[in-house]
Formats: sequence, structure tokens, C-alpha cells
Amino acid sequence: IAKDKDNAEARYNLGNLYYNKEKRFSAVQRLNQSSVLSEDKTLKHKAYHNQGNAFMKEKKYALAVEAYKNALRNDPTDEETRYNFALAKEKLKKEQQQNKDKKDDQSQNKDKKENKDKNEKDGGENHARERFAQLLNLLYHQRNKNK
Repeated sequence: IAKDKDNAEARYNLGNLYYNKEKRFSAVQRLNQSSVLSEDKTLKHKAYHNQGNAFMKEKKYALAVEAYKNALRNDPTDEETRYNFALAKEKLKKEQQQNKDKKDDQSQNKDKKENKDKNEKDGGENHARERFAQLLNLLYHQRNKNK
């Protein structure tokens, strides 16, 4: 890379090295550079495919879907990429559903809390009215007793 900054294959190889060393951020950077610099569809395909793998390990399913989609644009016949693409889409869909369910639960909990607070407030007002009525009744009976 130091000798030839436009060497896409060297960046691809370095990206794979980073990936194998679990340095996924650096791996994605190098693989992306490789896919941008390369004019060879096979190398572009492999770089995008491996980016997708790195994103899957990081549970960044939306990015993985896009990476696999780009890989398939460069080699639509690769069954492994097609499988990974489908898996990433499925995991993304699950993640989105879980986020929606979590958001719905939070919204329901918020509504329940607001209703509880309102009921407690209303209950407090009712309690005060009852207590006031009891005091009035007590005063009325004491007054009538004293007569």
C-alpha cells in the first residue's frame, strides 16, 4: 500500500488480515477502499462480501444487507453471498420488530403510568372529599348534641 496507493488487492488482503484479527472496523475500512478502487468485479464482490461478514459479526444488519447487495451486483451467481444476504435481511427484520415491540411496550408503560398518576390524583381528590364530608357530618352531630 505504501508503494502503490491504488492497489485494491493489497487493501483487500489487509482488510482480511484485520478481519481475522477481529479488528472489524479497520477491516471494513480496508475492504471498502478495495471495493472502491478495484475495477475487477471478482475482487469487488469478495470485498463487499467480506464487509457484509464483518457487519454481521457486529450485528449491524442494515449495513450487512447493503454490503451483500453490492456483492451480488458484482457476482449474482454466488450462492454463499445470496444465503448471507437472506440471513442478514431476516435478522434485520427481527431486530426492527423487536425495536418496534420495545417501543410499543414503552408507550404502553407510559400510558399506564399516566393513567395511574391520574387515578391517584383523582383518588386523592375523592379521599379529600370523603374526609371533608365526614368532618362536616361530625360537626353537624356535635352541634345537634350540644343543643
